[in-house]
Amino acid sequence: MIGLMLAIESSLEASRDSTTVANAYYQFVRQACREASRAEVLCFGDSLVKVDVLPRVIESRLKQRAYNLAIAGSLPPASFYAFRRALAAGARPEAVLVDFKPSLLPVDPRATVPLLGELLSFRDGLDFYRSTHDANALASLMLVEQLASYRCRGPIRANVMAALLGNPSPMRALVEAHWRNWAANKGAHIFPKSPDAARVAEFWDEKGCVEAGWRCDPANAAYIVKFLRLAAAHRVRVYWLIPPIHPRVHAKREQLGLNARFTKFVRAVQARFPEVVVIDGRSSGYDSALFVDATHLDRQGSMAFSAAVADAMGTGRGGASSGSRWVDLPAYSDRPIDVPVEDLAQSQIALGGGDRGPRR
Repeated sequence: MIGLMLAIESSLEASRDSTTVANAYYQFVRQACREASRAEVLCFGDSLVKVDVLPRVIESRLKQRAYNLAIAGSLPPASFYAFRRALAAGARPEAVLVDFKPSLLPVDPRATVPLLGELLSFRDGLDFYRSTHDANALASLMLVEQLASYRCRGPIRANVMAALLGNPSPMRALVEAHWRNWAANKGAHIFPKSPDAARVAEFWDEKGCVEAGWRCDPANAAYIVKFLRLAAAHRVRVYWLIPPIHPRVHAKREQLGLNARFTKFVRAVQARFPEVVVIDGRSSGYDSALFVDATHLDRQGSMAFSAAVADAMGTGRGGASSGSRWVDLPAYSDRPIDVPVEDLAQSQIALGGGDRGPRR
């Protein structure tokens, strides 16, 4: 019986039928840390860096290897533990890029425990417990880390229902396409052009970006500090990115004073870490046609933003002491960037009808 249980757990661990895209973001980073260990520039954060920062563009401009280990929808604890895991795998980056999305920072990180368990080791789980003092969170982390059947129970139920109806797994094709896209783009997720985006009256993620009374959850603030301390201990330059968002959402945040409030928060943290450079793209004028929703750029926008970030990094390679500690990116430029990348639509086509590889 024990042998059968172990066999089931092992098969679930290896199968992408039993996961969701949300889980796969964490699983990919856990597996990619060894490959990323050779990079001189590592990228962390949430979906803003995952989508907007393309390692291949960074590499083409800085002539340094880069890898994106950001996790969509994640909070600062995930960035800290991903960074620590990469270092443990042998990474010795010269610089890291990181973002902390304002709309996610009010969220209690304990709410992400079912996903965090995909990334955290037992040691990390104990560290998370010491930070949150939540025994239930520790127990859940251990179950998720050790038992694939526990963390995959939602997809397993969906697969059983699909099988009873004679349908294929509802998860597999989507997860496979995302996984291929990340692998092809050195960890980045690239959205194709969205022709209708400029005409959308309100995006699905828009309200969360303009909620009044913004404040950072104390645990998230503590993990931002832990991330920056970890970088300082390894003498790694940190570039804190504030990517552009949809102009309509940006205008609402300006009107509500949310941008000013977030800027004050970032400056207060930066004051404790003199070598941290902030690269701010909020006022760089990215048109609504370059977005797929309220906060994420399409492939054209992400290529332009990545090039602008790389150029800003190249200007200040000597660290904060050699240049401004707060860099406002120049206005958006639609200059052609001849770098091969593969967007998600191309990944889906490749899986369904032949491998065409990255496009320029």
